[in-house]
Amino acid sequence: MNTEPATIPPQDRQFEIPKSRSPFWSRFFYIVLTVLILAAIGVGVYFAQKKFFEKRNLQQQQSVQTTTNTTTNEVPADNTVATPTGEVSAQAATLIDKVTFADMVSDDFTVTGATTTFPTDQKTVYLLVQTKNIKDGTQVKMDWYYKTGATFIDSASFTAKRGINSFVNSLPEPTPAWPEGDYEVKVYLDGSLAKIATFTVKAQ
Repeated sequence: MNTEPATIPPQDRQFEIPKSRSPFWSRFFYIVLTVLILAAIGVGVYFAQKKFFEKRNLQQQQSVQTTTNTTTNEVPADNTVATPTGEVSAQAATLIDKVTFADMVSDDFTVTGATTTFPTDQKTVYLLVQTKNIKDGTQVKMDWYYKTGATFIDSASFTAKRGINSFVNSLPEPTPAWPEGDYEVKVYLDGSLAKIATFTVKAQ
């Protein structure tokens, strides 16, 4: 009697092959992943463009807020116009952050040669007024005076725009030169006196 165990020929053995995932769900997964990636790229491009145009618009608005007094290049004779009287408004004063006289103020409001004393041959006196929390549409006015001679020199006005807090004004050298003495600039916000800034001219 044959006692050897029976063997199954290799060709008769049964193997169960695991079933793969449904092709439909695989395609669906890759489609959703692709859509999410494209959406993320689109959002990134949108915000990059938005930031670029906001920066460009801000630079354009800043350039509008810079002006130079050219209506006069001569300081009137002494006592031509008396300096108007008036007290600084406490409420308006809180909206002024800083006032700076300088040899130069660039388009991005960088100050060069900040000072309150100028020589009589100074080519141009620049004034940078930096405000805080002013409303869109606020009227900003700067009146220049030759204080020693109680003389009005010139005036400049601006309209505040959203995101613009700095205003530059300048006065060119008068003919034949700056008279020695004390000068002042009165800064108004919507008609209220907010700041009186002074500088001096001395011969060197």
